Amino acid sequence: MNSEAVDSLDVTFNWSRVAAAPAGTPLEVAFNREAIAIVERVSDQLKTSVYSREHVIYGLVTDLRRHPDDETGKVGVQALLQRRSRTIWMDLPDADYHTAVHCHDTGTAVRVRGVLTSPPGGTATMMVVDFGPDPSLGQ
Repeated sequence: MNSEAVDSLDVTFNWSRVAAAPAGTPLEVAFNREAIAIVERVSDQLKTSVYSREHVIYGLVTDLRRHPDDETGKVGVQALLQRRSRTIWMDLPDADYHTAVHCHDTGTAVRVRGVLTSPPGGTATMMVVDFGPDPSLGQ
């Protein structure tokens, strides 16, 4: 965008049909010419920042990948992440992988705790500390 030709930038948001807009959210936001450099800096930071912190997710095992001689297995868990349904990938040791297979086969939801890394537009991964069936379901 040629910032010399822009007097102001008006932004409108269309929120998801399944997730309501946060309370107090304005319908329109306007930035004047003086704000363009700041908006561009913020945009660059948001595009490159990586979300990484300890997190607990709840979801369903949707993908299982393991060769017979592998020590770990790759598992995909479909879960809500920042209000969006995402597949979060993790490597699990043998016992946890077998638990994941059982939960997948029975449709049992899982609870996973670990360090979640989610780059913008990239694959979400988790270094798992604890994996098992969701205890809140009483199973």
